[in-house]
Amino acid sequence: MKIIIIHGNLNRGSTLNEDSIDRANKALEILETNSYDSILVTGGIFERFQGNISVAKAIKNYLETKRVLLPVEIEEESLTTIHNVELSAKIINSKDEVTVVTSNYHVPRTWLAWRLIGKRNIKIVGANSKITPKKFFIEFIGIGVVIAYFLGFKWLELCFRAKARTIKAID
Repeated sequence: MKIIIIHGNLNRGSTLNEDSIDRANKALEILETNSYDSILVTGGIFERFQGNISVAKAIKNYLETKRVLLPVEIEEESLTTIHNVELSAKIINSKDEVTVVTSNYHVPRTWLAWRLIGKRNIKIVGANSKITPKKFFIEFIGIGVVIAYFLGFKWLELCFRAKARTIKAID
């Protein structure tokens, strides 16, 4: 069994934001009562102020400070929820039982993206993260983007990825 931690957006160097900490702590809580083989942490570099440390690397560093003994793989290229799911699905064994950890408000979009790529053997768990009007709005739009993407209208998702790549390339 594998546990996947979906990034909580931005970090400043190795300093995680609140959502990423909530998600990492939820994964730690799950690890206390369940048996897993490994952890996969996702998330790339979105903004200049992250330095050269991806969200995935920052979460891995955080887990190491908590003395996690399982192997922790990182996927550092993903820039959106859809991208997380696509790249994670390539890493995991198709027969693996997987628990995905995200924030409570992000569960519907994450669940939808996994379902639409055809992965059904997934359990999604939401960390108790603070929801704000901005996060609610982003999730509302994000669900629409996921649906559009899987209906073949990929331009909006690809625009988000291109913006993040442009920021990374400027440095």
